[in-house]
Amino acid sequence: MKIYLDVLILFNFLIDYCIIVYTGIIQKEKIRYHRLILATFFAVLGFFVFMFISYTILFFTIRIVFSLLIILIAYGYKNIKQMIGNVIVYYLLNTVLAGLIISFNVKTLNINSGNKAGLYLVNSSHVVSWYVIVISFIIANLIVYYYKHTIEENVFYSDKTYEIRFNFLGSNYHCNGFVDTGNQVRVTDENIPVIFISTSIINKLDHVDLVEKDVEFNYITCNGINNQQTVLVVKPESFYIKVNEHFVEKDVYIAISDNINSKDKHFNAIIQPSVLN
Repeated sequence: MKIYLDVLILFNFLIDYCIIVYTGIIQKEKIRYHRLILATFFAVLGFFVFMFISYTILFFTIRIVFSLLIILIAYGYKNIKQMIGNVIVYYLLNTVLAGLIISFNVKTLNINSGNKAGLYLVNSSHVVSWYVIVISFIIANLIVYYYKHTIEENVFYSDKTYEIRFNFLGSNYHCNGFVDTGNQVRVTDENIPVIFISTSIINKLDHVDLVEKDVEFNYITCNGINNQQTVLVVKPESFYIKVNEHFVEKDVYIAISDNINSKDKHFNAIIQPSVLN
């Protein structure tokens, strides 16, 4: 049987790309296309290396090493638990995809008949093989598109979003706040951080009402979109932020803003980073 090298490379590229992508999605890894492509090319290289290994122990040892390197290239290293999990999922998906192809009665061939490790390859000349792999490739990219535009965004916000509660003028308020490293606003003379709360949570305040109700307030100057703005800030009766599953009381001022635009309502407040200290 004739084997065309370019066809074999393309076929295995599609297979490996799908497996690496699905591994990242299942493990909730950050998807980066350039890293996926590099890892896939490395996986294809490994495929050709395996073709020339005739000893079982050496075959599986090198295969494990290649798998670790593929995962490192695609998703980097965070911790040993995540790394092992990625490799296990990667191997499971290899097995599942192989089983799927075989279930379609796809013929297989053994390129190196003397290969004691038994490296049997999918016959890329079989048309059903291409149907299965191309469809899987298309689905993988559709899932990646959805994943990058929804799940990754949710993960990004969830990592920087904290639950906050505060009491003001006898009313209790509850919302999620986003930690913005660009928010370094403080009441300078007291060195107290300012938290910006959306008007969807609490109505704007009037200094006349605050004076009548004997509420502590102040004015600060901060940078707006186009210029500097003078902002009214008030001291809540209490303010709590949830850190490590516990609500911690903090000394802050709050400012009411109608410029907090949170896509999909992930948060309704902007938190000054020092509040977490």
